[in-house]
Amino acid sequence: MVHIASTTSTAPIPHTAPRLWLHVVLGAAQGAGLWALFELAETTFQSAYGPLLVALMYATAIAPSAWHFSHDGITHPRARIAFAAFMALLFAGFGAHAAPRMFHPVHDFFPVSFAFVSALLAFVMVCLACGVDIARRRIVYGRLFEMAWRNAMLVAVAGAITGLFWMLLWSAASLMESIGLTAVQRVVNHEAFRYPVTGAVLGLSIGLGLTRPEVHATLRRFWFALTVWLLPVALVFAAVWVAALAFTGIEPLFATRHAALYLLWFCALAVKFVNVAYRFDNEAPAYRHRLARALQWLWLTIPVFLALAGWALLERTLQHGLTTDRLWGGLVWVLLAMYGVGYAMSLFRLGPWMHTVPSTNIAVAIVGVLLAAALISPVADSRRLVTADQVNRLEQGKVTPEEFDWRYLATETGPYGRDALARLAAQDNGDTRQQEIKRLAAAALVNHDTVRKPPPQLADARLEATRQVPVKPDGQSLDDTTARWLADPANKEEDFDTVCLVEPQRCAIWMVDIDNDGEREMVVMSDVRGSVQALLHIRSATGWQRQGRLGSYNQQHNLEAWLAAIDRGDVHRVPRRWPDVKVGNQTLEVFPY
Repeated sequence: MVHIASTTSTAPIPHTAPRLWLHVVLGAAQGAGLWALFELAETTFQSAYGPLLVALMYATAIAPSAWHFSHDGITHPRARIAFAAFMALLFAGFGAHAAPRMFHPVHDFFPVSFAFVSALLAFVMVCLACGVDIARRRIVYGRLFEMAWRNAMLVAVAGAITGLFWMLLWSAASLMESIGLTAVQRVVNHEAFRYPVTGAVLGLSIGLGLTRPEVHATLRRFWFALTVWLLPVALVFAAVWVAALAFTGIEPLFATRHAALYLLWFCALAVKFVNVAYRFDNEAPAYRHRLARALQWLWLTIPVFLALAGWALLERTLQHGLTTDRLWGGLVWVLLAMYGVGYAMSLFRLGPWMHTVPSTNIAVAIVGVLLAAALISPVADSRRLVTADQVNRLEQGKVTPEEFDWRYLATETGPYGRDALARLAAQDNGDTRQQEIKRLAAAALVNHDTVRKPPPQLADARLEATRQVPVKPDGQSLDDTTARWLADPANKEEDFDTVCLVEPQRCAIWMVDIDNDGEREMVVMSDVRGSVQALLHIRSATGWQRQGRLGSYNQQHNLEAWLAAIDRGDVHRVPRRWPDVKVGNQTLEVFPY
């Protein structure tokens, strides 16, 4: 357990007046920097410098924020700047590591878990740094408590003020536009204006909030006074639930398939209410002695909740393997288990009510920082751990190739999942099961990878899948040039990758001379959501070129019916009833009703 100062009183933190202009300038620079980086990310610049861009984004977002929120916590100006620089370098490393997923050409989902965890991690690290008493080499819980609540309220207040500012600005711009002055609306809606101004307003709001620390303390006490009664209610509910569990059993709980989520949320709320009700040595107790003692006993129900949540999480993982959600859920469980056991220890040790809260909170903060940092870094990247577990289950036969979630591995685990798929697609042995794994892994890569130059095994898999697409009329076949053109991801065809290469039976390629010029055209047909997508191509000197679509207005088409008609030769050219009309230099078409 982390050693804390001998007293946990909330001794006043030395307050210095913030320089408002500096907060405004730094906020504006932060916004402008993020705008410039996002603009670069929209260009081809990101292809070669993706990790650098994301590293700079993280650093630009974190460094000014660390400087803002460490006010009064790190009093020496140079130490405060050095801390902000350290945070910038550390989180730039996290950003560079996340970059392959964020900017991979497969257009993976934005790594929300990484960004969200990074924001929480930065918040906790700033509060821990502000709570350190360097002279005594201790973390003083009173300082940590004050800084954490002050910063949390600053975030909420600054966000609310910035939102109100933009409501006012948009309203004013709309008023200007209503009388014909549209320039203001154009300026307000331009990103080059929005980013710096938002940053400046956030900086100003934080700076103004820092000028009134007593207001934050008053608001916090008011909030605590309003919510302190929630802890008894929560623990009474917990006791009733545990007692009822003896009669109902755990089957109904586990049948919900969300047992861990429900239990962990309740435990998190209970931890929150304990921290609201906890009082420092110089403050009056929140509850009378008998009620306080009863609540300590009732708290023993929380470890029961946590044991069941851990059981549910473990059972789900053993059944279906590790996922990023379950891994982050496991981290939450570890931290809540530390809270639950740490707070319960106060019942068996002499001291004031819940006197283990300070040491437990500090220990959880430090452990949480270390584990979260590991899971978003190369040390123990959550995506790598998930990929290794899923592939291990597949290779050990715990899941069949047909039941395995290939899409999850291709899209949710970043470069680790795609590397694993490439390895599985490249394996070569005579085992039937391994051959099925190879086929499905190649199909998953074909379906979700749009890299311009795929690895050789992927290019071969695409070509092989293309040759499986039926060619009409019967007896026709694709020449090698056409097959390679269709298999080349650079010649991206709508729905060809997502439908035809995965399920060739849902597609067909029709070689037909539609315009009666003696040369066959190519119609690529695919069954998309029960209707036919038919794209017409002509051969040119540079390859096949798309000319248009085949279809009719307001009619659903059936691929099987089309193919049956083609096979029996029921295909006719129908001359247009109304020719096009050219009026001046414009060609007009007649569209029938």
